[in-house]
Amino acid sequence: MAENVDNTAGLQSGEILWRHPNPETTQMWHFLQEVNNKYGLELKTFHDLYQWSIEHIADFWLMTWLHVGIQASNTTNLKVGL
Repeated sequence: MAENVDNTAGLQSGEILWRHPNPETTQMWHFLQEVNNKYGLELKTFHDLYQWSIEHIADFWLMTWLHVGIQASNTTNLKVGL
């Protein structure tokens, strides 16, 4: 049976574990730019995008569908609910 190992020893809360060496080449960056362009925003970080996504849930999911190429036969009745 596998032994439980604590991999968090020595880490400080909020400590950055890894940073992409060129974030502008990632899909997340491209998605963030699409959101900025469509809605006239100036989001700069993942946290900015996250905050926008929870404040604009329907817009976030619409942009997600468009970004990943999900196609619906009819988008006029798409609803996002909690």
